[in-house]
Parts: sequence; C-alpha cells; structure tokens
Amino acid sequence: MKRTLMLLALLSFSLLAFGQEDPDGIITQGQFAVKIVKLIKAKMPEGVSEQDAVSFLETLGLKPSLGWNISAQLSEQTLSDLLVVVGGAVAPEKPGALVSNRRADLVLQPRRR
Repeated sequence: MKRTLMLLALLSFSLLAFGQEDPDGIITQGQFAVKIVKLIKAKMPEGVSEQDAVSFLETLGLKPSLGWNISAQLSEQTLSDLLVVVGGAVAPEKPGALVSNRRADLVLQPRRR
C-alpha cells in the first residue's frame, strides 16, 4: 500500500511537471527558435515544431553564424550571434556559458521606450 501511494505521488508530480518549462533549465537552439516565432506572432500552426520554426527564421535571414542546430544547447555566443543579426550589439561575457529558459525569456521580452 505504501509503495503504491509513493508511485501514485511520483506519477502525479511527473504529470504536473510534464510540459512545464524549468525556468532555470538550459534551453536548446530549437526551443529558442520557437520562442522567437511566437514572439513575432508569425502565422505558424499552434504547436509549431522546432524544425519549422528554424526553417521560417532562416527565410528571414535569422540564423547563428554557425547555423542552427536544434538539439544543441543555446550558448551565450549563439545568442549574441542572433542578436547581432537583428541589430543588437551584444558581446557575451562568457561565450561558452549556456542560456537558461529564464534568460531567453528576458532577452526576448519587449523593451519599453
């Protein structure tokens, strides 16, 4: 009985956590591409795939200097490359550092003027 309750609790927690981003978890290039597509409100189907998002962004000329790798973790250097393409001048302090979901959301947050 005790073991069954523990399994049920673990399953419930897993189901609650499934589909929710860990704000401190590292984001992939593909996930970041999806965030960009959603931010610019591109006419893409709901639940757009990472590959579709990357393909769309490439048609706009938005790609990192080494190209997209949807399964690779997003580094500060790749983030900087993308920001330069859209007119941002950002030199990463730690080019090899990885970008979290929280940082990606902060970077993509619209700025007030």
